[in-house]
Amino acid sequence: MSEKKEIAISMLKNIPEEKIEFVIEFFHQLETGEGRNEEKLTPKMKAFYQLENIRKKFPGDIVIDYDKELAEARDEKYNSIS
Repeated sequence: MSEKKEIAISMLKNIPEEKIEFVIEFFHQLETGEGRNEEKLTPKMKAFYQLENIRKKFPGDIVIDYDKELAEARDEKYNSIS
């Protein structure tokens, strides 16, 4: 289990019983996206939620070298200019 999950579980163990219902509802909304009013979302927020859904499906054991990805994207875009 990851360190973050262990921290989350220890925090859950310390929450009073009467507040657990709110945590369960939060998790449900986080997982399903229910509770969001889709009509009121800005295009930026819709794009954010789409990216979040993609990120959740992405395997966690793959490490992305963002600097390399950025350099390759720049080369692809700007090498055609010269």
